[in-house]
Amino acid sequence: ASVLELVRGSDGAVLDEVGAEELEHAGTALRNANMITAAYPTIRVFGPGEEAQLPAEFQGTYAETIIEVDTQIANAVLAGLDDLPPALTSSISGIAIVEPANKGCVAAGVGCTDGDGGAPRVNAFCAAEGLQQNDDAGDPTSTALLNGAAVGSYLVLNVHSLPWTGTIAHEATHNFNNRIDTRSSAAANASWGAAEVADAKDVVRKYALGAGLSSTWYELHHSVYEAEVGPVIEAPPPGSKWDGWCTLDSATAVQGGFATPYGALQVAEDIAEYASQVIIEGPSAPVCAQFSGQSGQDEFPEELALPYTKLVMLQSLGVLTDAQFDDCTGGIEIGRSAPGIELTDQVFTTELKAGFYESGGVRYFAILGQGVEQWQLLYEAAVPEGSSPIGAHRFGAISGFTIPFGLPENGAYLNHPETPRASLGGLFVVSEISDDAVTGAVFNLWLGNAFGLPTSFDSYSSFRIPL
Repeated sequence: ASVLELVRGSDGAVLDEVGAEELEHAGTALRNANMITAAYPTIRVFGPGEEAQLPAEFQGTYAETIIEVDTQIANAVLAGLDDLPPALTSSISGIAIVEPANKGCVAAGVGCTDGDGGAPRVNAFCAAEGLQQNDDAGDPTSTALLNGAAVGSYLVLNVHSLPWTGTIAHEATHNFNNRIDTRSSAAANASWGAAEVADAKDVVRKYALGAGLSSTWYELHHSVYEAEVGPVIEAPPPGSKWDGWCTLDSATAVQGGFATPYGALQVAEDIAEYASQVIIEGPSAPVCAQFSGQSGQDEFPEELALPYTKLVMLQSLGVLTDAQFDDCTGGIEIGRSAPGIELTDQVFTTELKAGFYESGGVRYFAILGQGVEQWQLLYEAAVPEGSSPIGAHRFGAISGFTIPFGLPENGAYLNHPETPRASLGGLFVVSEISDDAVTGAVFNLWLGNAFGLPTSFDSYSSFRIPL
């Protein structure tokens, strides 16, 4: 038959029919969509006419029209998903290929230039299509192409950005981040089931993420900035943006603690850029290249503590596989592989403990160990309720073994009945917390006597406390 009768009225008349060619086209689109769902059964592929079923944030700008999935699109989506670890693919519940308004060409802000104070950047596709944005004087402003976007567990992909190299990894990381940060409410996004929400809560507890991934990521970055370690650039707090990202070049951004200049825009973008850069570019990504030559070295530069700890966090959460992490960092470890706390040529291996305690109304996170003879070593840092210890904590100068002015002070204490010592300076970095262990390192630790006079210096010592 050349036609398929879809609807027949009560009087026997055919109300609608589909030609064989049209039917074959519809069947092909359905098979292409099924290619994706067959490989990833928890991911729904939206089709034409289902625009209203997408989150309201997508309406208009992002998802003016949903495009049918052809074979090229299906293969590109599958290639992007196949690059991702399960933690990311399981955070996606729906994908739509869209024709955005203005083909996705939007003004990225008049402050965005080529990074050297020159002409505004205009995406090549947008320029070729004549869709660059102009100011009141008719001069082009910076124009970006919306490659994709993520809201909750849904993501949309701009059909004009195919094959979406890096975009799927970037947006899927947003989906993951959304899921972890909405751990407190099962109704935050109805597309996640109870199991996904429960898993998010467990991840936050297991890895001591405080108020969530975004807040912990920011606190980590901010702690290193506050500790004045290298040329770290101040990051905008969660929920805010920094338009100055456009003025950064790649080297400055990486030295400043971000994976790319765009990562400096806001916390969520830095998380997504870190993940997508490592997943797609591997060791050649600028954020990974800085670790070249560090493997096998006796000391670890404190300037690399921030990117390393960010990568450890992504690996611990399953955003990066062990292989991706090792390829990026060259297999180096900031924490010990065996239990203990290093200090110069000694290792404290007994009575190892880690956890929170309160003193004088201040909540501290501390690690403790015992070593040679009667020596005990204590590292502690003030960590407010709802915050994670993951990050860098600058040790204060505990002169006379007293906390200055009675204020909470991070400190290192080497306890012995005859010759006690306390910190005069140093950087305490907690790189990982899980149900299994606390790991990290201390950089540039000065210890002094009761008179505040320096007695020893240790440039780098790592620790691992089994839990």
